[in-house]
Amino acid sequence: MEWITRLPPVAVPEVSRRIDQHIALQRDLSELGFLPTSAPIDGVNGPATRTAIVAWQGARGRPATAFLSDEEAKLLSAEADTHRERSLSRLPWSATSPPGSDAYSRGIADWRDLKRWSDSQTGEQGAGVQYWEANRNVPGHASCVKMAESRLGGDKLAFRVGCEEAERRLDPIDDRRHTDPEYRAGFSSEASSAPLNSTTALPPATIIPPLPNSRP
Repeated sequence: MEWITRLPPVAVPEVSRRIDQHIALQRDLSELGFLPTSAPIDGVNGPATRTAIVAWQGARGRPATAFLSDEEAKLLSAEADTHRERSLSRLPWSATSPPGSDAYSRGIADWRDLKRWSDSQTGEQGAGVQYWEANRNVPGHASCVKMAESRLGGDKLAFRVGCEEAERRLDPIDDRRHTDPEYRAGFSSEASSAPLNSTTALPPATIIPPLPNSRP
């Protein structure tokens, strides 16, 4: 594997990935509209894929290297996952929920989904998620954009992506908790028995999150 050491540093992470990972990233680029639907999804980073990577990097304010670093690959995947989930969320609730779902059970399910996603977020993206979870109900809290801009170190874009995704996920949940007592009871019961795991240090000035059934 000596030839790997002779590659430009920016190319090393890419050649270390499995072909299924390359295919997944091509699908992510296609999901976001950067890779034409006519381009093959085959795990080979040919001209079309290189052009798509450069376009994505340019749109996100990153150096146009045509190679995806490990960090960029994670950001791209997270962005594509968000896009897919938003497309799914446009369906009526009845179309995405099993028959017989009641508000209490829906609250339990939503907490489990939120916990599963939140616990998987790490690094600066995880810090952004935890910032919004902890501060969204605090009067006068900084927006995701302003908090990201004020970060002295780390990846500001990753922090903002995590924060804004947490906001998108939590806004409809909070709205329903405040209007549906049964949903709130299910959500709060599950939150009490299985709280969020903290895998990332909280940003400075972050307060302890309010209880799940509290009102802003």
